[in-house]
Amino acid sequence: MGRQTEAFAVYDEYRQLLAGEFGLGPSLVLEALYRSLLTGGKDLVSRPGRASRSAPVGP
Repeated sequence: MGRQTEAFAVYDEYRQLLAGEFGLGPSLVLEALYRSLLTGGKDLVSRPGRASRSAPVGP
């Protein structure tokens, strides 16, 4: 809808909150959506499935 900059800002705020408060990263589904936005949505495929749990951040 032409609000890609806002979407990136919201994603980054969410990512920082998860990392700072809980030591987690975004779910694999959200990470895939973010990467799709970076590539202009060319690799975005709509398919049913379960959302994964957030993965721990760090080593």
